[in-house]
Amino acid sequence: MSTSQVKLIASRGHHGQRITCTAHNPLFPAYTLSDSALLNVTYPPIATMELGRGVTSTVKEGEDVYFNCNVDANPSTYKISWSKEENPILHSPDDGILLSGNSLALRGVTRHQAGPYVCSASNVEGDAHSPPLNLSVNYSPVCYESPAASRVYATGLGQVINVSCEVMSAPRTVRYSWVFNNSITSHRLPGDQVFETPDGGSVVQFVARTHQDYGTLQCWAQNTVGRMTQPCLFHVVPAGRPEHPVSCSVVNKTYDSLAVSCQPGFDGGLSQLFVAKVFEAVSGKGEVSVTSQHPRFTLEGLTPGLDYVIKVMATNALGTSDPVKLDAFTYKMAENRMHDDEIHFEVRTINLDSHREEITRIADEAM
Repeated sequence: MSTSQVKLIASRGHHGQRITCTAHNPLFPAYTLSDSALLNVTYPPIATMELGRGVTSTVKEGEDVYFNCNVDANPSTYKISWSKEENPILHSPDDGILLSGNSLALRGVTRHQAGPYVCSASNVEGDAHSPPLNLSVNYSPVCYESPAASRVYATGLGQVINVSCEVMSAPRTVRYSWVFNNSITSHRLPGDQVFETPDGGSVVQFVARTHQDYGTLQCWAQNTVGRMTQPCLFHVVPAGRPEHPVSCSVVNKTYDSLAVSCQPGFDGGLSQLFVAKVFEAVSGKGEVSVTSQHPRFTLEGLTPGLDYVIKVMATNALGTSDPVKLDAFTYKMAENRMHDDEIHFEVRTINLDSHREEITRIADEAM
């Protein structure tokens, strides 16, 4: 009897292969004996992603997208999950998200669903994540949804204003056109009033020459996907005098100064300044007037211990707002109660020996 052994470091590539041992005797070459074993190697998953047949990684908004998660694992996986930018994707047919087995379907994909997708697989040996597959979604232009964007332009007759328009789109290359519209007319603005900006936006120079020139400017943009469905709207209204400042209050006071803070109101469509005037409450005499670019003032040089009325206004080229009135007072100056009398100090020398008994008594009482 003879024995042979072989040591094998198992890898996932050995799974499903058969290892065979064959014995032969050179004296009897026609007679051999063989035995074999089928290798069952367990290992954690390896996951890769691919798009469904006929689908590319760049699609148009509104199209359907299919992902397949290919997994190599032994034993079989017990869970397949999906995520986008580390946010889990859950089955939601009402939102057009369908999960089935190793597949993910997105019905009517939107621009918000663009980004890197990852599938994850788990079995008893461990977990695995696929390399991200980036999905690009091309869409026709849409307006920026920025609350800070100015949508109303107030202007006077003959004043030139520059109205800027910038849109989101993929691809980014777009063509712009502008339309003016009001209750009397609607027409496309000529090309010599429209200019492109270096960042891909558009600016129109607009002048209201008569009162019929006030209305709405419509900014339209188009790329290779299509034309935007809703234009960006900018309302051109007549300029006027500013509104008065709001939330005014006296925030600090001393014996000779008052500090006032407000929030600006609507500027009437023109650049505005702010004015604060101080009057003595009893006599009505004006004492201080301060002008500032911001509605915050420090009113100095006032008389201590008086009541005052403060009027705060906004002003632009077309007029001045109604005043905001504040009541305030300055502190009285602290009185100097120091007397001019001389203060005399008397220094006396005492003999400790003559007071020793009294000192000892006081010390004992303190103990």
